[in-house]
Amino acid sequence: MALATGLRALCRMPTRPEASACGSCCQTGFGTKFKRKGRRGYVLLIVIAVSVLVITVLGTLAKLSLRRGLEAADAERALQQRWGALTLERVMLDRAAEVFQAREERAKRLMPKEPPPPSIRAALTL
Repeated sequence: MALATGLRALCRMPTRPEASACGSCCQTGFGTKFKRKGRRGYVLLIVIAVSVLVITVLGTLAKLSLRRGLEAADAERALQQRWGALTLERVMLDRAAEVFQAREERAKRLMPKEPPPPSIRAALTL
């Protein structure tokens, strides 16, 4: 009985003889008769602030992800170009003497009275 009276005093609810010790708070809707003072919009403001923070963080992560993806694509292109150059170098250096001999013969056929050119240049396109 003393416990029930103490709980009712804490809840500030009117005493009812038929209510149990914990039933007075639960059945009558604790806090429904008290009005909020100066707290309207508080939760909305926090939700908006957290939403702005989350949107900012997600935008930053998206930008970072795109930047890293572009860097990876550039690195892949550079690696392919290096491997292509190395492959061409290995193939062409093995046959370098043949290539120079064929160029000299071609130059002699096209211009038989002129001396061979001092340098031979060719362009390879990957």
